[in-house]
Amino acid sequence: MGELGERVPLPGLYYLQFLSEAKARVDELSEEAQEVIQALYDDISPSITQIDRELQRFYVQSTYPDTMAIRIIEKKDMYKELIQKEQAKAMTFEKAMKTLTNLERSVVQAHYYGGGTRLELSTEQYERVLNSAQWKLYSFLQEEA
Repeated sequence: MGELGERVPLPGLYYLQFLSEAKARVDELSEEAQEVIQALYDDISPSITQIDRELQRFYVQSTYPDTMAIRIIEKKDMYKELIQKEQAKAMTFEKAMKTLTNLERSVVQAHYYGGGTRLELSTEQYERVLNSAQWKLYSFLQEEA
């Protein structure tokens, strides 16, 4: 752990923040994947009549179901991979959180998820516990790397 009052290096703090947000990114990606894939399914049709109002013309645009099917599979695979990576980050953060005391865990959760809620600690106590917890998390992540 760092010396008393020493802070976790800034890149380490950014990485902790990044990992703490992984679970939310999993939820966002899952929702986005459903919307994108549904839109691709909705776009499958043998042909679509388009209107060019400026040229005052009708034309037919074809989408090939087999090409679209391949595109859907590629998108599903892409989202699956992205979601798995974010789930791995979320699990790493969860494992790191288990190394903390209950008080440290509560302070970290308040800091990263609770919009700055300080619990019932003085500012000095809160900062001291947060700094200690961040060092533990940072050290755990350095060992895991």
